[in-house]
Amino acid sequence: MSYFVICLVEHWLKAENKAFYNLNGFKLTAVYCRNTRMHGGAAIYVLNDMDFTVIDVSSFCVEMFLEICAIRLPALKTIILSLYKPSGCSDTIFFEHLELLLDFLATFNCNIAICGDFNIEARRNGPATIKLHNLLRSTGLYCTNFIPV
Repeated sequence: MSYFVICLVEHWLKAENKAFYNLNGFKLTAVYCRNTRMHGGAAIYVLNDMDFTVIDVSSFCVEMFLEICAIRLPALKTIILSLYKPSGCSDTIFFEHLELLLDFLATFNCNIAICGDFNIEARRNGPATIKLHNLLRSTGLYCTNFIPV
């Protein structure tokens, strides 16, 4: 199996150091780095010869609540979103911004793949899990990975 996109969360990069973190055969195409706190973040690497467009989702980012970056792969008519929701953050703020983000991404009329760490137990029936699944379903998305790592 070969990969053409790698999404990383909790990369701990600082904006001024991101050029130093390379993966052989891939380029760092989109990245969110925290401004005031340490750790966290989201990044997307794409194969060197892959055609992509960065989608500016910075207006939806909220440090310590919703840390994201996104690209569009025109050949696949697909948006890749790398997402990190820190544990212990407000679910209310997270869901408000995630809903606005998903509404924005829907305007591209593309498939959407979200990769990352929601810090929500996808197999439990708690309020955050139910809200996440309902929000995803409302935009035609579904959780496909229920295995915590």
